[in-house]
Amino acid sequence: MQLKEEQQKQGQAIVPESGKFIEKQRRIYQVDEGHKSRQTAAKYRINFNHFLNFIRIHDLDVFLDLGKEAIQELVIKYVLSMRDNSEKRYSRSTVNNRVSAILYFLDNNDIELNKRKVRRYYPSDESTNDDRPYSTEEIAKILSVCDLRSKAMILLMASSGVRIGALSSMQIGDLTQTEFGTKFSLYKIQVYARTRDRYITFTTPECYD
Repeated sequence: MQLKEEQQKQGQAIVPESGKFIEKQRRIYQVDEGHKSRQTAAKYRINFNHFLNFIRIHDLDVFLDLGKEAIQELVIKYVLSMRDNSEKRYSRSTVNNRVSAILYFLDNNDIELNKRKVRRYYPSDESTNDDRPYSTEEIAKILSVCDLRSKAMILLMASSGVRIGALSSMQIGDLTQTEFGTKFSLYKIQVYARTRDRYITFTTPECYD
């Protein structure tokens, strides 16, 4: 009894009286672990669940036990189901986002697929909608009906390119007023300031004003 307790504390497999080892259950790295923001984690979880619903396997142990080749075939079939869907057209970026969640999960659980082969089956680069940045006039209309907090968020994202997921961890001290002589002023922003993914960007003078 004392030997078993000591083995458990040290993370070893338990050796019962029969002398046979009992394997400990493996630790599965979840798809929503390791992200910088809760929003990103939630998106990965949703996208990964789309795939699990498609293959009708929700036991992750069973899924991982299929092996690399079988999993790759399932991922390709999933991509084809979106690319060739006659009822709903999926853009290349949507397919890529969904597959990225799958690859993230697999990579972190030591299964690396042939990503180049998977991407061969993506839809073409043709956009399914007229994606474009908001015009100055459109941003002005949005700002006219926003409260002060929302205005600050919109101006910050529109002028600096910061993703919405980075705003939740941003603090006042991450913005530094920067002046360029007497010509104009703007803000220097530390994005993900307290992580190893930290980087610097700047707002426009219009955002500062």
